[in-house]
Amino acid sequence: MRPPARAGSAFVQQVALIGRATVAIVQNFGQFLDFVGMVLIRGGLLAANPQKMRWTAFSRHIEQTGFNALPIIGLMSFLIGLVIVQQGAYQLKRFGAGRSWST
Repeated sequence: MRPPARAGSAFVQQVALIGRATVAIVQNFGQFLDFVGMVLIRGGLLAANPQKMRWTAFSRHIEQTGFNALPIIGLMSFLIGLVIVQQGAYQLKRFGAGRSWST
């Protein structure tokens, strides 16, 4: 059984916090490398044996993630465009580029 941890100084607490964050980053990076390695291995196996590819399932996933997502992607792009236009108009107004079209 571990003895209870002492409170320690603020410096020790900050070093411990940095250490925990570093360990979490390294673990996440390791999981990312694991995923990339698995994708590469499976891709290599598929390239070596292409008849094992399930084309029906593959095309269904492409349809679900690509084609069926177009309406929401279009809506999001439109709304983001509106926000960018509004922010641009505000910035232009700050520099005196108002709507004074009349001479």
